[in-house]
Amino acid sequence: MAALVVLDIVALVADLVIGIIQIIPLLNTHNVPDGSTSIVRVGIGLYNTSSLGGDIPGITVWNEDGRRLGKVPTQGGKKVEAGSYVDIVVPQNPAKLQPTYVKIEGGNDSVCVAYFGHAWPDGTRRGWLGDMGKMCGREWYYSNTYVTQANGTQYKPYCTWIGGVGAIAGWTTEMTIHTPEFSSVGQSNDFSVPPDPSSLCRGSASAWDNKPIVSSGSIRRASLFGVFSLFSILTAAMPTVQNSIPPPASQFQSTIVGSHYARHNSTALCSNTRSYGPDFVSFHEGVFCDMTKRRTTPLCSAAKTYDCYDWNSHSFVDRKLKKRKMGYSDVIEWT
Repeated sequence: MAALVVLDIVALVADLVIGIIQIIPLLNTHNVPDGSTSIVRVGIGLYNTSSLGGDIPGITVWNEDGRRLGKVPTQGGKKVEAGSYVDIVVPQNPAKLQPTYVKIEGGNDSVCVAYFGHAWPDGTRRGWLGDMGKMCGREWYYSNTYVTQANGTQYKPYCTWIGGVGAIAGWTTEMTIHTPEFSSVGQSNDFSVPPDPSSLCRGSASAWDNKPIVSSGSIRRASLFGVFSLFSILTAAMPTVQNSIPPPASQFQSTIVGSHYARHNSTALCSNTRSYGPDFVSFHEGVFCDMTKRRTTPLCSAAKTYDCYDWNSHSFVDRKLKKRKMGYSDVIEWT
């Protein structure tokens, strides 16, 4: 008999200020078959291909004792669209054990994960938001995916990139999360961030893997959780964060995203060396971000008529009021 559950997700609110982590009821309908399976819902904020979406990630789960309970391989060729989600059913053997560790493994076509939620066989719900990627110094971008906070207000989390082809320094291909560390404690709907919030980025809480994704048929090196032990989890260190990312072959040269969401800031995006994605416009801030050159330009307005970016024509306007067309073929506008 299926059980109807409500998934509680941890979000770092107030722009990741140290303080309170809010519990968010993200999914209000999530059917979990009793005992023998768990379900992982992955919400996608963006993907790294032009039209079909990114590869559906692979999922592996373990229990607290380090016993692998189930695995669903990366589904190359099957795509998930930006702004949507995919439910991945993970058969568990033995049944009825709690899958406290979950690994999300990206495919050849990377995706930017805005959230994932995990419904256990016993009805327990755990989850994670893409905000953690930015906090932990991984590759990130804004998302246009709403989640609902406990107080009823809506919030758009960041998304964290996983997957992609080739050995790219610092690029995350998979992540393993100990979900109980991202969930409520006691009867309240919140808990305090540890004095060192980076502890949520390493040790037993999170492990990030940068190993290259190889073509099908090749043997892939065992990751931290490929040869699994609790000792390896508890001694895992947060990877060294580089000053900049040599990104995958740029898929975004013809794409621009414009957002009306007040918390989306072009200056913050451009100045963060771990951000990756299309050129960006924040209408609230009134600023254009060139993600390749890491350069910001004010939007044209009645008060600013030159040395600015014109959203309507997608052109730069110089001091002589001449327009230089940018040539975007894919224009995305978020409300």
